Amino acid sequence: MSHLRLEPAASPTDVVACCDMVYGHPLAEALVGESFHPGGLARTRELLAASGLPSGARILEVGCGLGASARVAATEFGLAVDALDVSEAVLLQARKRSAGVDIRWQRGDVTRAAAASETYDAVLAECVLAAAPRPAAMAQIVRVLRPGGLLLLSDVEVSGDPIPYLEPGDVLGAALCVGSAWLPGEFEQRTASDGLKVARYWDRSDDILRLIDRVEGRLTVARTLLPRPAASSLPVEAPALPDSDTLKSITASLRSAVADGRLSYFAAIARRGSAPSP
Repeated sequence: MSHLRLEPAASPTDVVACCDMVYGHPLAEALVGESFHPGGLARTRELLAASGLPSGARILEVGCGLGASARVAATEFGLAVDALDVSEAVLLQARKRSAGVDIRWQRGDVTRAAAASETYDAVLAECVLAAAPRPAAMAQIVRVLRPGGLLLLSDVEVSGDPIPYLEPGDVLGAALCVGSAWLPGEFEQRTASDGLKVARYWDRSDDILRLIDRVEGRLTVARTLLPRPAASSLPVEAPALPDSDTLKSITASLRSAVADGRLSYFAAIARRGSAPSP
């Protein structure tokens, strides 16, 4: 049973749409922040700095949400940024928040990227591929990367039995990208089969614990927001918040899953081979 729901339970085919719908909801942002993934912009900056991309390099962010990472890439790293998201309502908010920043916004699905082949020096995917059909998504990412181009990724890995209280329509479920999370070893196998070589890999599971702490600590603030009219144009119902006992059960379950390795979070950089992929 889940109590931080922002949207009715989603079927597997609705996972991507459901995750996008929670972006920009005033309660979700109050709980998690504008950068809707564990580690937030600190993890984004770590990936971009480790990539070594020169100023002016062209990068595509898939699942850009409210555009926080795209703005960091453009303003702090001097990158030429294209930002892709499936939700027009979310992109509208991203454009407003990024006024004056040179970012090209695109509505689209990571599995059907419109860019020409070998367009980008890097693709940034933060908590996106765990909620997308990975074979199709990875094929498109490899296609649009130039030879030697980089996949900059952070995502969630889940093993063992289903983890209670994590569903894609929940605040934590969406922020932790649990729609169809990576399995142990899957990232390494898939990148190898798709012609990518892993150059860097970080275990960042502590980011999940910090996210849980943040959500737990901000629930009091969220309760003060509920009586107010929704500040979002997204078609999301006002959520019901858990009582204190339920909240303790939720957070204890998630912390236990991190502690025993059933729930983890990683960041990685993988490079496309110099030869075109078949």
